[in-house]
Amino acid sequence: MNESLLSYGDALRLLEEHLSPSPITRVNWRDTIGSTLAEDVAAVENSPPFTNSSMDGYAVRSEDVQNASENHPVRLRIATEIFAGDPPSRHRLQSGWAAKIMTGAPLPDGADAVVMVEHTKANSDSVDIFSSAQPGEYLRPEGEEIKRGDILLPKGIAIGPVERGLLIQQGILEASVRQPPRAALLATGDELAEPEEELAPGRIRNVNAYTLAAELERLRCPVVNLGIGRDNPESLKELIRRGVEEADLLIASGGVSAGEKDYLPGLLRDMGMRTIFHKASVKPGKPILFGLLDELPIFGLPGNVVSSVASFHLFVKPALRLMMGRKDWRNTTMFVRMGHLVHNPGSRTHFMRCRLSHLPSGAPIAYPTGKQESGMLTSLLGADGFAVIPGDVDTVEEFAEVEFIPLRDDR
Repeated sequence: MNESLLSYGDALRLLEEHLSPSPITRVNWRDTIGSTLAEDVAAVENSPPFTNSSMDGYAVRSEDVQNASENHPVRLRIATEIFAGDPPSRHRLQSGWAAKIMTGAPLPDGADAVVMVEHTKANSDSVDIFSSAQPGEYLRPEGEEIKRGDILLPKGIAIGPVERGLLIQQGILEASVRQPPRAALLATGDELAEPEEELAPGRIRNVNAYTLAAELERLRCPVVNLGIGRDNPESLKELIRRGVEEADLLIASGGVSAGEKDYLPGLLRDMGMRTIFHKASVKPGKPILFGLLDELPIFGLPGNVVSSVASFHLFVKPALRLMMGRKDWRNTTMFVRMGHLVHNPGSRTHFMRCRLSHLPSGAPIAYPTGKQESGMLTSLLGADGFAVIPGDVDTVEEFAEVEFIPLRDDR
């Protein structure tokens, strides 16, 4: 048993305890996507702003057509035509009259219902109504969706297309937000080569930095690529100092385990980093490191590519949301059935890469993507997320229910 290792849940609690929201900025509505609201936004207008028709048809007084039917239509004179964008009519609709009206057009005074055009027959200056109408039928009353003064958007939510649409609908042109933090990326190791370089014997390409950069870009976090840090403490220090100066957090990959050249944990401590935790009872990603250097968050991710990407999803994404003041900072979870029996040797919580399918009932079912070794990037290809196998569970039977963390959660 690895009882000395920190559990995943305890690691998340430490993140919450030690991370503070980034500063609040006031931005134009065009720049809000991907940010988090820093204060409640109240509606400044009713929505709809006026009572309007939800159908093309005829605005009527419902009492005039209460006995209308297919066999006994009611004939009404046409007072006017009203189109979407027209100002409200200045004339009150009198009994025995109707107004031809289009979807979205303002309801004239005196009318209290709309009869859809399919239930009418137009004549030269009148219309035959073949259906009765109840008061309020096919209307969108003023303030039905939103009333002035209602909380339109609560503090702590991410602003996406719909949230920005609501700001625009209300004519709210600025909002107080917390922007995605700027992240500095550092890949470490003498074995690394840039993608354009010709590989010398014993070298591998720098996959981690560019895969993590793509993950950050999907979250709209600006990226500072510090390049490759060679296995030299002094050069690593220079790159770390640059990251601290230019970014809101630093994410390093490699050099955080117990190898002879895994300099980062000790080097960061020498530079003044306060280690919050180092190593967690998770698979992949056991060597995960989190600390604060001059209150700037530092994450050290394992060098194996799958461990690095998994650690990003399991630890760094929740941290980014905490820094943005998100209420929903934890990863989204759901429950699924396992597609076949799986084993979990050891005592760490296994985050197993899986694709999702569905049973005939519609229930989601998870199938491992293949070999789960931490250096196999292909195990993430086609994966929909991580099936969570607790550390105290040796075997998960076929169709047993497990927790599942979606991989494509871009909140």
